[in-house]
This record gives sequence, C-alpha cells and structure tokens, in this order.
Amino acid sequence: MFPNKRLQRRAVPTAIRTALLALPLLLAAADARADEAAEAQAYRDCIALAQKDPAAAYEQASAWGSQGGGDPARHCGAVALIQLGHFEEAGRRLEDLAQTMKTEELRLRIEALAQAAQAWALAGKEERAFAAQTAALKLAPDNLELLIDRSIVLATAKNYRAALLDLDRAYKLAPQRPDVLVFRATVHRYLDSSEAALRDIQSAIRLDPNLPEAYLERGILKRLQGDRNGARRDWVKVLELGSDSPAADAARVNLELLDVDPNAASGPLPRKVNIPQDRPAPLVTSVPAAEPAQPPAKPALPELPRLGGPKRAEPE
Repeated sequence: MFPNKRLQRRAVPTAIRTALLALPLLLAAADARADEAAEAQAYRDCIALAQKDPAAAYEQASAWGSQGGGDPARHCGAVALIQLGHFEEAGRRLEDLAQTMKTEELRLRIEALAQAAQAWALAGKEERAFAAQTAALKLAPDNLELLIDRSIVLATAKNYRAALLDLDRAYKLAPQRPDVLVFRATVHRYLDSSEAALRDIQSAIRLDPNLPEAYLERGILKRLQGDRNGARRDWVKVLELGSDSPAADAARVNLELLDVDPNAASGPLPRKVNIPQDRPAPLVTSVPAAEPAQPPAKPALPELPRLGGPKRAEPE
C-alpha cells in the first residue's frame, strides 16, 4: 500500500506509465472493433433473414438504414427485394450501391455489379444485365464467373458469337472447368457447329463423368445427328445422376418426345452449374444461385428514403 499519491506516482516505472497512457487508445480501438463485429453480425443476420422471410428482412434493412446502417443495410434490402421478386428495383439499388459504396476495395464493387446483373437478368432485362457485367469486367477483366454469366446473358439474347468469345476467354482461364465446356458446347450447337460442340462435351465428361448437364447436351447432339439410341442412353444417364434438377427435367421431356417428334429433341440454354471449387468467399454475401422463392403476389413496398444515387443469370 503506497503511503501517499506523490510516492505512488514516483513508484510507477516509465515503461508502465507509458503503457497506462496508451490504454485509453487501446480501449477505444477495442470498442471500434466491437462495433465493427456487431455491425458484421447484424449484416449476417439480415442476409440470413432475407433468405427465410424477405419481407421482414426488407423492413429490418429499412429501419437499420435509417439508423445509419449504411452500405450493409442497403445491400441487405436489395437482396430482400430480389427474394420478393422486385428484380428491377433490386437491380437499380445494387447499381447505386456499386457506384456509391464507401469502400476502396474493388471486390465489393464487382460483387455488387455482378448481383445487379443477376437481378436485371431475372427481370428479363438482358441489356441492363450485360451493361452491369461489362462494367464489372472493366474492373476485373479476367473474372471467370463474370465471363460465364455474361456469356449466358448474351446467349439468352441470341448473340451467340459474342457469347462464344466470352466462353473462349473463360476456357483459357480455366481449362479444367467442365461447366465452361458445357456452356461452350451449347453455344456451338446454336451456331450449328456440331463437331466443336461434341469435342467440348466429350472433354467435359472426361473432366467430370458425373455432370448431368454434359450428358443432357451430348444426348441432344446425338439426337440431332440421328443417333436416337445414343441420345436415349445419355438422357437416361441424366436421370440416374439425379432426378431433381433442371437437367433431369429437360432429359425427361426429351425422352417423352423422342418417339413422337423426330425434330423435337432440344434443350435449354446453359444454366450455372454448381461445381465445388476452391474460391475465396466474397465479402458481400452472394445472391443464391437458385430461383428465389416468390410469394403468389408481390407485396407492396413500404415507403422509405431513396438509398443512393447487373441467383446467377439463369436463362431458360
């Protein structure tokens, strides 16, 4: 016990005294980190709610934004709008977010533009989706997923040659990605380049012998070449690999039509294929690739202040 304050001050070594003087700054930094952690958790909670109850998430994001939630609140509100089926409004907000977000990290802007493109594509606005993807590719010219997405939007708009250019670039970046080969084979088919399409499909199957989309496409190519038995085998293989998928649905329809209309066998333009891969997790939560659940009728949006100021595009 020190006898008096004067002695107590003299008894504290210089190094310790310096550390004590720095303590308020450390505590302030810790408080800042705690605030950031709390905001990050609020953002994760809002995004999770957007998947389960998008109407509630939209209301929550609106309230959060009015209280200074900033970019995380704006992004969560846009994701909720996509889940509610308000694709055009979501696309506009995500584009605004990409332009005005308070960050210098390009990856966040690129992700926002990519999600805006998804929203525009779901709205059937291929030109707006293409514009958003092109803006993102200017920031990241070798972004593989953006190239694939833009090729799908271009193919949906029947601009197959431009789609092929994007897929050629994607293939150079990732020659071991079987989904890129499936997409390119489909585009080759639409360009009546059946030999090139078949080469890509065979390569895709060698890379992944259990990829349903590859067998669906090969069955279509075989049917167009008059090989009905080969087409049947491939489409049955699709069903064996999984009966609950868009590829299985298309294979089932083609099997039913095989003996009815000799020219009926065809297939959808490519969808994004969910292939496990080592990709860094985006700092902004991605919009789910699956079709968003939509209520029978779109709920009216509550009034809220303007927040500023394209599911991966999945063409049929």
